[in-house]
Amino acid sequence: MDYTLEDLKRDLETGHEVHFRYKGKDYSISNSQNGWHLCEFYKDDQTFETQSDLLKNGKINGKHLSEIWEAVEVTTIF
Repeated sequence: MDYTLEDLKRDLETGHEVHFRYKGKDYSISNSQNGWHLCEFYKDDQTFETQSDLLKNGKINGKHLSEIWEAVEVTTIF
């Protein structure tokens, strides 16, 4: 699925959640009453107040989402 960083930004702004694979591992971006969460499945998560904060500050393996997004395979959009 061709899913750009701009697609992600738009979908998060409207409340969607996203599952994706990166380097053989599954990750999710989700939201709750506590904020927006970025995590590897079944591992500790990073929590951010807004989706903008998540996009700006969320990291996987020390790299910002914008640095790795071209290598990500989006598997599900809720």
